[in-house]
Amino acid sequence: MLTEDILIKKVLHLESLVEQIQAELTQRAYIYAEE
Repeated sequence: MLTEDILIKKVLHLESLVEQIQAELTQRAYIYAEE
């Protein structure tokens, strides 16, 4: 059970990291488009 909880937390953490990266890339794309 403990290992499952740890895996779930790691997956959720990775998902939030991916969302942050996607948001940053989107912002950069807008910046490049404006230039």
